[in-house]
Amino acid sequence: MPNNHKSPKVTLRFLAAPTDVLMAGNQGVSGGRVLEWIDKAAYACAVQWSGTYCVTAYVGHIHFNRPIPSGHMVEVRSRIAMTGRSSMHIVNEVFSADPREGKFTRACDCLVIFVAKDTATGKTQAVPEF
Repeated sequence: MPNNHKSPKVTLRFLAAPTDVLMAGNQGVSGGRVLEWIDKAAYACAVQWSGTYCVTAYVGHIHFNRPIPSGHMVEVRSRIAMTGRSSMHIVNEVFSADPREGKFTRACDCLVIFVAKDTATGKTQAVPEF
């Protein structure tokens, strides 16, 4: 199943708002919020590649390298690393920068695996090879 016209990567940007930051002081954006952003970017990447509905099957190898302060621009870069018959392994890197400076540095990375599903039957669906 060739996929000659779809990009294997997606980049989404978010602004780290005060409501995203942990309540316990100056610790930066909560890990849960970062994982939410990763899931959104990885989902967009999986659907773009497969052309169908996808579900999250695995999230792991999560490395939080540094906190993301409130007010920073956050960039989530997701890319297909490999495909199975119906699965897509997506590598995700999270960067942040003070928008006044624009110098992005890595804050987090992880692996997410999505599985393509047929919406009519709920069964797994083949995806294009990467």
